Amino acid sequence: MPTVLPTVLPTVMPTAMPTVLSWQLSTNPVAVFCVKMLPHLGCLDRGIFVANAQIWAADRLKGFYKGCGTNLLRTTPAAALTFTSFELIQRHIKIYAQDKRDRKAADATTS
Repeated sequence: MPTVLPTVLPTVMPTAMPTVLSWQLSTNPVAVFCVKMLPHLGCLDRGIFVANAQIWAADRLKGFYKGCGTNLLRTTPAAALTFTSFELIQRHIKIYAQDKRDRKAADATTS
């Protein structure tokens, strides 16, 4: 069976990177907010609006994206591996199903 990896990578990487990046940019402010709301930081008893105000007052919009780059470095390889694995498995299942149909058709014509 021919190797599928060289043909999968060009199709997976253009879709994996924007997906990971958009997910990270949309959820990172929530993660920063959750860390700010941890009890040991003393914000839990004052509420969500106070925590958001503290983040905004300290660093403005940039404060909500602290750690985004580090988190991207951590999560991107795993996401790329997941996308690549999915594509490879899907392709092999399609090849297997086609081979099975071809064998059935060949058996039907010979008998």
